[in-house]
Amino acid sequence: MNIKKKLIKTLKICLFVLIFISVFSLTSYSVDSSRVTRGLKPIFCIKLSLLDGGTCEYRGVGYQIIIWHSMSDKPGYYLVGIEKHYLFNQINILKDEPRIKLEKIKDEPRIN
Repeated sequence: MNIKKKLIKTLKICLFVLIFISVFSLTSYSVDSSRVTRGLKPIFCIKLSLLDGGTCEYRGVGYQIIIWHSMSDKPGYYLVGIEKHYLFNQINILKDEPRIKLEKIKDEPRIN
């Protein structure tokens, strides 16, 4: 009888941890996705920079956000866009090419 109570307690703890991680993942993805859409940096992610003109990859718990800023074939222009993936099977592992259509914009001088 004592072993059965310990097993039930262990299962409850595991279920609680799984639910907590799932809720945290969904909440942090929602917040970060909203921030990136408004032009702000995500806050619940780890930043991984790519060396193609300014593209940044962000990884969170179960999701990926890539802010594309790559050089265009036409001088003075960049390809920009935001690619978002939630859950592990949709993540863009190769990162060579975006899975979304990028917008071509003219490079403007930046003020630091």
